[in-house]
Amino acid sequence: ALISYLILNTINPQILSTNLKVNDLTISNVGGGAVADGAGTGKLDQEKSEVSAENGYGSSTYDGKPFTKGAADPNAWPGYSDYAGNTYTATDNSDRTGTISGTIQYLKDYVPTKYPRLEPTSTYRSPEWNATVGGVPNSDHVRGKAIDFHSASGKVDAPFSSDGNALVDYLVANGRSIGVDQIIFEKRNYIANGAGWREGNPVAKHDNHVHIGLE
Repeated sequence: ALISYLILNTINPQILSTNLKVNDLTISNVGGGAVADGAGTGKLDQEKSEVSAENGYGSSTYDGKPFTKGAADPNAWPGYSDYAGNTYTATDNSDRTGTISGTIQYLKDYVPTKYPRLEPTSTYRSPEWNATVGGVPNSDHVRGKAIDFHSASGKVDAPFSSDGNALVDYLVANGRSIGVDQIIFEKRNYIANGAGWREGNPVAKHDNHVHIGLE
């Protein structure tokens, strides 16, 4: 470094006074593929970053919005009766197959029709894969009773946030009627057992997807 400094100073001292600025670069890995940033990100790292809020709650009240007991809109879930009580199969990121509830399959099919900027990306998680990504043994994903929605465009932008928050509001108003117990999005964690909205570090990784867990 000293030799480089002396050479540049000899050639033209003004070079050393030039301010070189590199703009911040943000890399999004919503799709779960590898990102060439040297960090080794991919399916494993993505899911590791997503399980923290499922393993613990935040520490402060968010806004006190009530989680409605029963559907505020009797027509909130069209076609749900065709799914209720059934089970379906799903494959996790380790290519292991398990079962998911009819409600999770319904949300997977229905939510994108109502909020087209949202795409289902994770439902069932095998015990082996769950342990690999650091999930608790009784994770809703292992039970086949959880689903995540990422940005359909791959961009974590304002339109995605708008659809994500609209889905959250819809679930708060109507989710209890189909057994929704937990909602996590944008550093907010909602538990239906009376804990209410919470925020904090445990949900810091949920800016890029909406997590929905069932009873």
